[in-house]
Amino acid sequence: MYAIRSAEKGPGGMMIAPSVFAFGLVAFGFLGMGPVTIAVDSYGPTTDNAQSVFELSLNKNTSKELKMRSKRISDSLQIFHVE
Repeated sequence: MYAIRSAEKGPGGMMIAPSVFAFGLVAFGFLGMGPVTIAVDSYGPTTDNAQSVFELSLNKNTSKELKMRSKRISDSLQIFHVE
């Protein structure tokens, strides 16, 4: 009997303050997503660092080659050096 009466009134007829209910739903959604946002923001830099470590691991240059490159660059920049 209660189901028939509530179906005739609709959901708006059963609620005393629908705006309070809507506000509660929104607040519950914000509070529920807070920990997810914090977890994603905390984990983001970790994944960025892992990506750069991976990219550095693919570098096959030896330290001798890198020293030679840096010496060539510094030698080429000395051309523009003004004292």
